[in-house]
Amino acid sequence: MEIEHNRSRQERRAITVRSIRAEQLGLPHARQLAKLERTVTHRNGKKTHEVVWLVTSLSADQAGPEQLLQLIRAYWEIETGVHQRLDVGLREDQCRIRNTQVGWALGWMRRIVIGQYYQWKAKIKRRRDATSPKFLKQNARHKTKLINLFTSPV
Repeated sequence: MEIEHNRSRQERRAITVRSIRAEQLGLPHARQLAKLERTVTHRNGKKTHEVVWLVTSLSADQAGPEQLLQLIRAYWEIETGVHQRLDVGLREDQCRIRNTQVGWALGWMRRIVIGQYYQWKAKIKRRRDATSPKFLKQNARHKTKLINLFTSPV
């Protein structure tokens, strides 16, 4: 079980893990079944409860309950870090490009922009000023800067 204080709320995560055989679920590489229960107590005292079922190909020797909790947290760090910036800030999910090559090129450009954001963020002295919306707004005024980044020799 793990208890964390985060953004004015308390989050409690408890995991129950059971070893299984692949045939039991009909999934060829299933080794463990886990039930993750999250209870969040918000600042106003309201509680929310969520149950998530997980299946992993890792055996109990490879990842026990504590390691599985860490892996789940690491997944959400990626999801809320990079993917949230892609989906919300750069509107990747709203892109309706149908050409595969153009889609790949735009995807790489978006990821380069995120890399540029992290470099920019490291230079900002006041942490509250180092937000991705501020970075995007600032760079929207200087569109040629990004084009020069892509077209200049290394």
